[in-house]
Amino acid sequence: MPKYKSILSTEPDDEPVSNIEQKIAYFDNFIHQRLQPDLDAACERRDGVFKEIAEYTQLRQNVAVLRARQPAGRPLETRADLGMDFYVTAVVDDCEKIVVDIGLGVFVEMGWDEVEAAAKRREDFLGRRGEALTTRITEIQAHMKLLLNYLAQLKSVR
Repeated sequence: MPKYKSILSTEPDDEPVSNIEQKIAYFDNFIHQRLQPDLDAACERRDGVFKEIAEYTQLRQNVAVLRARQPAGRPLETRADLGMDFYVTAVVDDCEKIVVDIGLGVFVEMGWDEVEAAAKRREDFLGRRGEALTTRITEIQAHMKLLLNYLAQLKSVR
């Protein structure tokens, strides 16, 4: 995650700012060309993390429902969606093991207890990542607010 140098107290590195109009243009450009894209990217990543958390939560709930409704050793009858709302009846002989995508295209066959434990660990990890992204978003928003206040002061001096 990029850290921003203190740009309020120093001049830009590439050229000295000689007047207020140039400062206004520089900071306005910095907000729109640097901070806003960083904010949008961080928000998009955080939304992806929250979506993944929801998927793991749903997986744990589905395992709990399977455990409650499906006696051991009995085949599971379900409907599988083939796409475009076209369903077929499916019979799963052994639903004690579930194949789970653990990331990077790796699939692992796990028992119900293992699935619940792995999903909980992944939810915790993703929750920490979501908190870090939320902190980053807050930092970027604070930088933007600071610069917008500075721009308002510069415009009032003009």
